[in-house]
Amino acid sequence: MSAAPQLLAAGVGRLSRSASGILVKAATGFHVFRVDGYSWSKTFGAGERISSEKFSVGGDSWYVDYYPNGADSSKDSSDDISLRLRLSCSGENKYHARAQYKFSLLDHAGNAAYERPAKTSTFTYGG
Repeated sequence: MSAAPQLLAAGVGRLSRSASGILVKAATGFHVFRVDGYSWSKTFGAGERISSEKFSVGGDSWYVDYYPNGADSSKDSSDDISLRLRLSCSGENKYHARAQYKFSLLDHAGNAAYERPAKTSTFTYGG
């Protein structure tokens, strides 16, 4: 016996319609991480960090990590500071987020005294 009558009875041969879409859009935002007591922060060892409060941009949560004497604990970086952007994510699954960011050091009036060029990175959390 042929399967054709059963397939027609099941609706095969009818025109089926479907549609889907996606909107890919960049999110923009900024976070001000103020360091009051810079001199005191220089008492931290190389590789020790101070983290900002968690903030959200583009549906993801982030931190700014400030290393008052550089992020590399294997060398004396007392004349350096390091700033890093860190993705925060809950759960155990591996998660990736791509972000373009830049760091600016502001003077007391809020004007950029020093800026690093914008950088694009892929951040991974978990897994």
